[in-house]
Amino acid sequence: MASLAGRHGWWTAKASPNTTRPGQRVTCYCNLGGFAEETIGSADNCFVLAEGVRYEVASVIVLAYGTSWHALLDHTGLVAAETVLVLGAAAGGLAAIDIAKTAGARVIAAASSQEKLDICK
Repeated sequence: MASLAGRHGWWTAKASPNTTRPGQRVTCYCNLGGFAEETIGSADNCFVLAEGVRYEVASVIVLAYGTSWHALLDHTGLVAAETVLVLGAAAGGLAAIDIAKTAGARVIAAASSQEKLDICK
């Protein structure tokens, strides 16, 4: 049996018990199958897309924030007053900065230029 990789994706909802209506555009963090044309995801992990948000953008947001959330909160248990060093902060690290600050952590951003560091403020 072939496996379809991917833990994030975008679809048009077909059915959901509570959070979506058939036909709504959603993005979802799923266990597997994110690159498939259709997949099954938990309604708790699906988010209705605002009008005008492209599927590709929604997918990247779920990937960046989902990965950072898992690394900082689920895996390491980050709490307020801890310090987080974010390498490559102006690229994928922006989500990590946002989540760490929201959690009350002190954030140190590292990037290859002052211009990139200015993005992180």
